[in-house]
Amino acid sequence: MTETALMLVYGNPQADELARWNEWYDTVHVPDMLSVPGVKAATRCKLEGAGVQQMGRDGELTIAAYLTVYELEGASVAAIRADIAEHAGKWKAAGRTFAGSHVVSNTLYRKLS
Repeated sequence: MTETALMLVYGNPQADELARWNEWYDTVHVPDMLSVPGVKAATRCKLEGAGVQQMGRDGELTIAAYLTVYELEGASVAAIRADIAEHAGKWKAAGRTFAGSHVVSNTLYRKLS
């Protein structure tokens, strides 16, 4: 049986790094993510208007200006997430991460239908 889910990644780049971060996200990070088996699509969004405060990974309340929705599909969504984490370590070791990026939260929603 195939499992499907949406992984929502909320983030805020450093303001002085915005142009470089967007270029990195589009040309490095999204292609890297789409290379992971089971990551089928990525949609990037920017907040318009007022946002909802979230508790960030750092324990501070914040409003994320950016959202990326990743579509996951495979035999096991948990295995796909584990594969993403493994790849992330390799990307970091290879210098393919962006120091000015701040992930507010990373949330998984399983599709019901």
